[in-house]
Parts: sequence; C-alpha cells; structure tokens
Amino acid sequence: MATKMFSRTRSTKRMIATLSIAGLAVTTAVACSSTTGSSADDGTVRLQNYAAGSFYLNYLTEHLGNFDKEGLKVENVDVSTGVQATNALQSGSIDVALLSPFNVQPLIEDGQKLQATSGYKGPYTAIVGAKSMTETQWPNSIAQLKGSTIAVLAIGGAEQAMCEIVLNGAGLKPGDYTFVATGSGQAAGAAMSSGNANAGCLSDVPTATLTDSGYPLLFSFMNKTSPLSNYPAEVLAINSDFSGSQMWSKTDWVEKNPKTIDGLRRAFAKTIIWMNDPANFEELVSVLTTSPYHVDSLSDAAFAKFVKDSIPMYKIPFTEESRSTWMNIIDRFGNGPMPPVDQWVDPTTPATAADLDKLLSSSN
Repeated sequence: MATKMFSRTRSTKRMIATLSIAGLAVTTAVACSSTTGSSADDGTVRLQNYAAGSFYLNYLTEHLGNFDKEGLKVENVDVSTGVQATNALQSGSIDVALLSPFNVQPLIEDGQKLQATSGYKGPYTAIVGAKSMTETQWPNSIAQLKGSTIAVLAIGGAEQAMCEIVLNGAGLKPGDYTFVATGSGQAAGAAMSSGNANAGCLSDVPTATLTDSGYPLLFSFMNKTSPLSNYPAEVLAINSDFSGSQMWSKTDWVEKNPKTIDGLRRAFAKTIIWMNDPANFEELVSVLTTSPYHVDSLSDAAFAKFVKDSIPMYKIPFTEESRSTWMNIIDRFGNGPMPPVDQWVDPTTPATAADLDKLLSSSN
C-alpha cells in the first residue's frame, strides 16, 4: 500500500476537513429518503458497529441480552472508519455513531447539529518501537524516536494528535519525526515489520500483535509504566477515565428519543459492569474467542491478555475533564475552534459515577 509523508500545517488540516465534508455531501446526496431513523422513541435504533479490534461492546451487550432487557430493537450496522461513520450518521443510514469530538468537529463547524450522548471507550492508542529500541521507560522511550518515521492509520486523525501529545510531552518537536499514513492498523504493523517505519502509533490489535512478537511497547495511555509524577499534565490528562469515543447522534434525533438513549446507556453500563466482574472473565474470553473480535494471530494466552487489557477502556460517563481535554486537543491539532461544550453534549449525558448510578436505578 502506498504511503504518504506528512508535515503538519493548518492548510493540510483544512484540506482534510474539506474532503470529509465533501464526502458527506456525496453520501447525503445518494442516501434514500426512506432511511430516516425512528422518531417514535420506541427503542428502535440503528447503531454503528466496528466489527474488529476490541470494539466488542455492541456484540457482547447483544449476546448478554441487555438490549432486549431495556426494550431496545437494535440493528448493528458495520461501519469501519470515523469518516464513514460521520457520513452515515448525517445521511440518515445510522442513528448512533461511535466517534470522537475530533471526528465531528469539522461538521459542527460547518453548521451540522450533532450531540454526544454518552461515553463509550477510552484511548487505546499506543506507540510501539522497532525491536532495536531498548528504552522502555518515560521519557527516554519516546526521546529515542528522534529522527524516526512513525506509521499511523491516517494523517490528521485523532490517533496522530494523541501521539503528538506524547512525542511533544517527551521533548520532541514536529521536525524531529515524520508520520507515514498506511491506511489501516494492519498496514501500519506491516510497515514496521518490513522496516519501512521505525515505530507505530497504533490501535489495539496491531499493538497486541507486534508486542507479542517481541516489539517493545514504548507508551500506552492505558498503562503508564513510569511514576505518574514523571509525565507532563497534557499526557496525564489522557488516562483510564478519559473518554476517547462517545455515542453521537443528530440533535433532532436526540431530542425525539430520550428513552431510547437512556436504554442504550443502561444496556451498555450493565454489560461493562458484567465485564469488570473477575468471576466473568473466563466466560468473556470464551465468548470473544468464537466471535468476529477474536484475533487469530494471537495465542490463547496473548488473546486473553488482549481482552483483559481492553476491559478498563469501556466507560459510560463522559466526564467534564474529558470534555475539557478534547477542547484542548482540538484547539491544538484540529481544524478550527470547537463550540462551547453545552452546544455538542446532550445535557443528560452522564458525567460522573453518581450520574451513572442514578441512570441504572431509573426504570426503563
């Protein structure tokens, strides 16, 4: 697969936003008008599904029957990328997308009315180095990347922005490294394996596959191995409580479907509680082993570790800290300013553990 070299500029980022909106226009133009979602608040919902990696929460929630228990009629619609998901959401072919503020910011700036209604998953992005790299503790693990070519899924995406926060936090400047876009996590891993990249800014599956093959893990937001006092504030802000992706919908759909949204929140929350019970871990691994989310390249033991590492990523609260951190990330790396939080987060969105407890105690 061809790769693309990158030097970050504001014009480059603007071009990415323009292309995304142009793609949206095409998708909207060809969408059938009959694909509008339910407006009766009857529990009918078309939900984006990532059928890969550790994005298994939809699958597991359905398997456990938690959608049914909440009276939901869920259609999982496979959509594989953030750009495709925003386009599908705006065209009306899905009601709920799993996105980050970074994905939707260009559309909100363009006047689209979208709202986050719940947290979903934390920051899975990690940095893996070449086998020759020996430093694995902060900040030397990242400082050794000076002069490196770093494989990344897409230029200008949220994953790259998060990795730049890490790189800059360790003292590197933009001219000290080069990103190369590979188009997929698997291709990023292949670029490292072939020596075309010295490191990778990777999602969960290629990270697990490469580290299982002896490549060193240089940094993980979910597993900071050095004393926390060693990290700068901007790196610490992206932690296990940080909401990396959320449930997003059109504002008018949110306003028409409050019961359905609460049902989704409760269904997912019940699944996450089940996942976090150690007594259910063997069953969780067994269920995922026979699912589309099994990683065939991993041994049984490595896959079990992959599942264990993924459990803490799932969180329903979209905390005030997460919202503020996203505003800072977009201000620094995005395509333009993000409106105030109250313009893109539904006011009923759980922000704390207390909010979640109240949600779970409420009736269907």
